[in-house]
Amino acid sequence: MLGQQQNQATIIRDLLRAVQDLSWQQAQGGPHGTNANNTSSIVEQFRRYKLPTFDGKADLLAAEEWIRRMERIFKHLSCNNAQKVLFAEFMLVDAAGHWWESASRTRTEAQQHALTWTQFNEEVMGKYFPQALRDRKETEFLQLKQGKMKLEDYERKFEQLSRYAPHLVDTEVKKARRFELGLRPEIGGIIASHQFTTYSHVLQTTQAISNRLKMDQITQQGAELSGKRKWNGSNEGKGEERNKKVNFESSFGQVIPPYPKCNKMHSGECLFGKHVCYRCGKTGHISKNFKEDPLKKNDEQEKKVKARVFALAQERTTEDPNTGNFKDEIILRG
Repeated sequence: MLGQQQNQATIIRDLLRAVQDLSWQQAQGGPHGTNANNTSSIVEQFRRYKLPTFDGKADLLAAEEWIRRMERIFKHLSCNNAQKVLFAEFMLVDAAGHWWESASRTRTEAQQHALTWTQFNEEVMGKYFPQALRDRKETEFLQLKQGKMKLEDYERKFEQLSRYAPHLVDTEVKKARRFELGLRPEIGGIIASHQFTTYSHVLQTTQAISNRLKMDQITQQGAELSGKRKWNGSNEGKGEERNKKVNFESSFGQVIPPYPKCNKMHSGECLFGKHVCYRCGKTGHISKNFKEDPLKKNDEQEKKVKARVFALAQERTTEDPNTGNFKDEIILRG
């Protein structure tokens, strides 16, 4: 950290001397004191910014980002074209600094003094941000689609890539239209029905539509979750009824422990693993596909009816205490 501060201090000291020399050369007999004070003021203002040095070792987009940062600083400084070039030269360090010194030797002193900021920009970009990469970024912008990206991420990507194709977004209408083309269909279909003339207007409307779709999705998910809870609640109720039935039946007799093979409570032989129907004991089908023989079913129903009639007859017949004979209770009461 200390070494970095010393390096920056050295850059500012050398830059101040270089800018002062440039000012004296440009003054040519003018009021030297005024130029010196103005130069010191410019360097002091520049020092207040975080020094955007460039070493040429980072990724290919770093050069373009460094140029943009320098231009933002120049907007706040009252410096001329020659001072811009001088400031930028001092911000080239390490490999980038060596490259610029080598390139400067190929120019005459007059050419070096006449070098404009635009020419400097073109040389740096040509070296560290070649045209092939710029063309690739322009193609990426043309193919940009929102897809699964959040609207905020799509907007950020759109702004980053649009500077590589300025001719496609050089008016508000063209920029708004290009932004619409990349939106998801459910949003872009609504936006396309309006004729927006500014990029900010289409961005605000898109945000409102996106928020509305999110709210609708949350509402739908809540309704689906509520429906699942009701369905699970009804199943839970049925489960409780089954448990109550088991407890009720077991309370009237001995509790049947789970059978070790199938871990279920039942009486009689356990048919688990014998590949037979648990209801009839036969092979070829399982219990849920069991179909009872209609004749056998009717015979069993008839037996049940006879048994029920016999039970009722036993309940209605009592012994006469006087004669010892059994008589129908209903007839006696009649």
